[in-house]
Amino acid sequence: MRLVLDQGVPRDAASLLRELGHDCTHVGEVGMSRAADQEILAWAVSENATVVTLDADFHTILAVSGATAPSVIRLRRQGLRAPAVVEIIRNVGGEVSGRTGTWVDGDCESIQDHQSQATDRRR
Repeated sequence: MRLVLDQGVPRDAASLLRELGHDCTHVGEVGMSRAADQEILAWAVSENATVVTLDADFHTILAVSGATAPSVIRLRRQGLRAPAVVEIIRNVGGEVSGRTGTWVDGDCESIQDHQSQATDRRR
């Protein structure tokens, strides 16, 4: 699974994940540190990557648009240091790889959770 770490995720987490053999880029490493969420989502689609973020807006954008890509992992704990982010991503990587709609230990959530909520609200 290719990962793109959003602005609020510690940049050091990308290098730690790469050291562990993961294909990972932080948006700050590719000149997107001030990019809008929509730009980051579009770039993630072009890179066939999963976005890791602290920002609930990504789920909202995808749910409202009806998009099914890219996948998004939202970290729900603020202020995590890079090693803690790496630990969470490594733990949930196997859980969310190839499927969506999964809550894992309350630390993260996937896009399908919000798509279902948006659909329910429209009914």
